[in-house]
Amino acid sequence: MTGLIGCKEHIRQRTFLPVLSDTSTNKRNEGFDIALKDLTQRLHVPLLNNGVDSFEYRFWFAVDYNLMNFIRIYYDNSSWKISEILVWSHIPPYEFNKHDTINHLLETVIDSTKTRFLLPVNGMEDFIDSLQSYKLEQAPPSLMIENSIPLAMDGFSHTIEIAGKSNYRRIIYNCPAHPIGLHKFHESIKQLFYFLEGDLNIKFAFCRLISDNDVDTSSIERLPIDLAKLRDSQPGY
Repeated sequence: MTGLIGCKEHIRQRTFLPVLSDTSTNKRNEGFDIALKDLTQRLHVPLLNNGVDSFEYRFWFAVDYNLMNFIRIYYDNSSWKISEILVWSHIPPYEFNKHDTINHLLETVIDSTKTRFLLPVNGMEDFIDSLQSYKLEQAPPSLMIENSIPLAMDGFSHTIEIAGKSNYRRIIYNCPAHPIGLHKFHESIKQLFYFLEGDLNIKFAFCRLISDNDVDTSSIERLPIDLAKLRDSQPGY
């Protein structure tokens, strides 16, 4: 179900695994981190870097080159809530030989946004149970994830943020077709994306992994994303 004001379902107190701090760094992602903070603040959403009162998941899903689907899953006022913000944006023309990635990303122009609250198809409690089972809190360090993806790749990337009471973690996930390591992790992420897409009835550019043990998804119908309908015709907007 979509288009509801929010979930008022009170569920049991949960224990989360500690969010592992990621001490691996990559200078290429410094500009992205600054831009992500800037975009978060421009959407009037609190930053997660200093932790939260309970626990929060955030997924920044690319739908198209100019459309982002920002999903927040957070505990507030004794209940879990899930919000979706569709963000249409563009970046002005840029001379890449300037090598000024940070300022380039900070020039992103937000054209429009649309917000709604979501209820999972199978209920909030089952949804949170399933989400916890993927153990994103214990994901490998960012450099290990990056090194498990071939350099010669083209496609969309998605960003995951996780925060507990004291720790924060950001994962940039570049969709690989042929991972060269951490195969169980990539398979888990693929299944997580299937789960979120189906249980929340959301759209984004899907990661398609190709491996010897790939799950047969031939029976799952995936329709092309109609951006005009997504903007103007979805219930609840």
